Amino acid sequence: MENKLKEYLSPRISWEILDCSMPLTFDQYNWCGYNCLYCFSQYQKGIGCAKKSYKKKLNIVNVERIKKIFNLEKEVSYSDYIQKKYTLQWGGLSDPFCPFEEKYGIGLELMKFFNEIEYPISFSSKSDLILRDERYFNEFKKAGDRWHFKASIITFDEEKAKKIEQGVPSPKRRFEVLKKLREIGTHTTLRMRPIIVGLTTNDFEELIKTAKENNVETVSAEFFCYDVRSTGVEATWKNYQKLNEILGYDVGKFYKQFKGDWTGYIRLSREIKLFFVNKLEAICKKYDIPIVWSDSSFKDRGFNGSCCGIKSEWEKLKFCKLQYTNFCKICRQKGFLTLNEALEIGKDEIFWRDKTLLDGNRNLKTQERKIKRKMSFLDFFINSWNNLKGTGNPIKNYDYVLKNAGKDGQGNRVYMYNFERDKKWKKRK
Repeated sequence: MENKLKEYLSPRISWEILDCSMPLTFDQYNWCGYNCLYCFSQYQKGIGCAKKSYKKKLNIVNVERIKKIFNLEKEVSYSDYIQKKYTLQWGGLSDPFCPFEEKYGIGLELMKFFNEIEYPISFSSKSDLILRDERYFNEFKKAGDRWHFKASIITFDEEKAKKIEQGVPSPKRRFEVLKKLREIGTHTTLRMRPIIVGLTTNDFEELIKTAKENNVETVSAEFFCYDVRSTGVEATWKNYQKLNEILGYDVGKFYKQFKGDWTGYIRLSREIKLFFVNKLEAICKKYDIPIVWSDSSFKDRGFNGSCCGIKSEWEKLKFCKLQYTNFCKICRQKGFLTLNEALEIGKDEIFWRDKTLLDGNRNLKTQERKIKRKMSFLDFFINSWNNLKGTGNPIKNYDYVLKNAGKDGQGNRVYMYNFERDKKWKKRK
């Protein structure tokens, strides 16, 4: 199909590479055809230099360029990642099967290509297109357990879901997608992201029970974050106001009152979230469904180091282990971690060459990002590990689940698991 719209440069290496098990993220369109009021992608587009292009002008990837990249005919900074067939994250900033896909069909063309080269993919979606159009379903059938599908479902209240997730199929229908895909061998995950207090928290039991009934294999969870930085844009501000009306409370005031150690992109305090975390984990245990946490406060509590719910035994879906979600989990088990141990864990992974790191990321307004983009991943990781004042340091970024234990003989930081954190909270309570 001839692409007459402006080219969208994807895939890209996520800025979340330091804690992401699948940092190569892909979208065939720069905008999603849905309008979810909580969408972090919309709010990200309302900050910084992205404000200038907030209006939804659709751009589409160049299919031939994608094919050359994944056939290793066009070298890019993440060619090693592709050559070693680490899993591609499809659905980073928009839904792969949204209404735009129904109109243009770019995703279907690429799914056929990815099946031809037997490439592993993890999809994130709310759509039911793959049940309405057998061409998509047949591609999943061909891929079998080489593909993984995460369906985002955050409530069973159909009326509220319809208002909050505008244009999206009902929660019941999304569970049907999970069921049908699992029947043909696709690995499946219930994506409870974002958890919204007073909405998702009311439906924990029903969501997990239904997931079990539909043979969903894992759960991935994360709490909603309130992005104060984007409230100056009219469109995002209106979405927040609609959300307030539906939920029956002022989300912004709630987050500002009970925020953790965050500014700008506000997360609830760990103390507030912990009650709900314990409740959800108990329900998952009851129904025998393992859970992982994408939420920065609880990355140590997941069943493994992939916060998108990929199990380690799913051999065809290889994920990166040189990242902090994995290290928080290991540190909880082991008690501490050195840099040499971390590098040994990731010795067979990618981004070790001297090429620039963040190819595809164009937001270079800050000097720090310009410097990062010139680094190899190895330099970037070591710098983040050792710099306690840097934005990539794991202590504050993961809500103090780790603590500084000094330096080793080579001058590199050693991190210990912060076992006292929960004890202090229980005493205050």
